[in-house]
Amino acid sequence: MKKFSAGLLIATLVSACASYDSRVLDPWVGAGKAELVAAWGYPQSANDLVRIDDRVTVYTYRNPGTSAMTGQPSTCAVSFSIEADRVTSARRVGTECRAVVRR
Repeated sequence: MKKFSAGLLIATLVSACASYDSRVLDPWVGAGKAELVAAWGYPQSANDLVRIDDRVTVYTYRNPGTSAMTGQPSTCAVSFSIEADRVTSARRVGTECRAVVRR
């Protein structure tokens, strides 16, 4: 029974992460850089704005906080790759992500 409960919890967490990505991040792919900056602002530090090459820049937004599940410190980083003034990809690292939903 305990194995089943743990498996169900893990499946729920994985599903929630996938839902977050498809609900929050996926709609930003294809958006203009100006729209992204208007909604999210500029990254808070120079380390969060990285030029990969002459075409691609990555904007990273960090969201330190406290885990709602464990009460422990948690960090989320959401990164957007921008090429030719358009968001070409978005990804998240971390679990406690709060973000701007594109409308």
